[in-house]
Amino acid sequence: MRSRSAWWFPFLLASCDPIWNARVTLHDPAHQPVPQASVALDCARNARLKQLERTVMSDAAGKASVGGMGTQFPVDCDVVITKAGFQPFTIAYRDLCPNGPKGCDRVFERAVVLQQQQPPQEAPPQD
Repeated sequence: MRSRSAWWFPFLLASCDPIWNARVTLHDPAHQPVPQASVALDCARNARLKQLERTVMSDAAGKASVGGMGTQFPVDCDVVITKAGFQPFTIAYRDLCPNGPKGCDRVFERAVVLQQQQPPQEAPPQD
């Protein structure tokens, strides 16, 4: 007789699929969350991985997650964070995976403090 509780088996198999994921929590220098910041996977150095590029926005708590299917974090892809009024911030692949793909975690989490952009300096008046 077949068990009626086997309905969950396909879900169990699906949950074992390999994934890669970059999770960030964004704050300003006063430790306030930075919502609606762009968190993007940038694969400009690896043309074969351009289809993996994606962008998400941070939520009200400053949290964002960009990821996909695969057995390793995409080689030579960086995580780039931008928000108007703040300096851009890049988490470079070489910092995530200093020993290359073999020594790299597929999933990582970082807390990032975004620095506010300085207003442009006014030029002194010319006589």
